Amino acid sequence: MPNTAFGLDPNRKLTQYVHRIWQFQQGLPQGGILQIFQTRQGYLWLATQTGLVRFDGVRFQQVEDVIPGAPANAWIRAATEDQRGNLWLGTNESGLFRVGSDGVDQYTTAQGLPSNAIQCLAPGRDGVIWVCTESGLAGLDTSGKEPRIR
Repeated sequence: MPNTAFGLDPNRKLTQYVHRIWQFQQGLPQGGILQIFQTRQGYLWLATQTGLVRFDGVRFQQVEDVIPGAPANAWIRAATEDQRGNLWLGTNESGLFRVGSDGVDQYTTAQGLPSNAIQCLAPGRDGVIWVCTESGLAGLDTSGKEPRIR
């Protein structure tokens, strides 16, 4: 049976912790945050209505300022990291983007997605990322040399 892991010490009151609030004045971009996830490198990434944002614990940076060629000002509804460290970005109307050290690729209905409106991304087994769209579900196999939609 697995042990329980707590994010906070259950023996302390919430008032005993330091609180920080990040808002627009601290560099947080405007627009709603739709998802937060952490990569293996330790960065927090925020999927927002104004693009993907990286937070390193001190400052916020738009993805296009960190990774050349990444989609700028795209409404990112969902994001995840694959086993190779690539970021996968599901957009409101532009399909799916793979952002990696070797460049940026876009996947749309032309490559087999049921729709270009991505609702969610869910990592699965064996390198598969499940892509939820408004017109159905697709499996994206990232285990091979070239990702493919099945």
